Amino acid sequence: MPAGAAQDEVPEAPSRVVVVVSKQNPVTSLTLNELRRIFLRKMGQWSHGGKITVFERPLKSKVRAAFVRSVYGKKPEAFQEYWMNLSLTRGIKAPKVLRSPKLVRAYLNRVKGGVGYLYEDEVDDSVKVVEVRRD
Repeated sequence: MPAGAAQDEVPEAPSRVVVVVSKQNPVTSLTLNELRRIFLRKMGQWSHGGKITVFERPLKSKVRAAFVRSVYGKKPEAFQEYWMNLSLTRGIKAPKVLRSPKLVRAYLNRVKGGVGYLYEDEVDDSVKVVEVRRD
């Protein structure tokens, strides 16, 4: 072992992915099924009646891969065909892609019905974390 290296060093665990909404959104929890339907654009209204606006992260980002794996058990690329079909058959575009945690927080500040996801350590007091309950 190199001089000065700590014997008990453990690699840092990756941060958990959390679902976030605007602080003005009254929603505090969602079921996993609701979350799936929201991100597939099969649910377009919040329970309180407001329009849902979905924000995604870039296709190749680690946070998107972690989110899709935890919510759907798939790879992000599996949804490319889904969005292409939805666009061609129903004219529905894929969600807006936001490249950074800062942009996710900024958009959620402006869009009361917005929903996105961040690593837990990227959350600040400008957004609200939503509890996701297993169905």
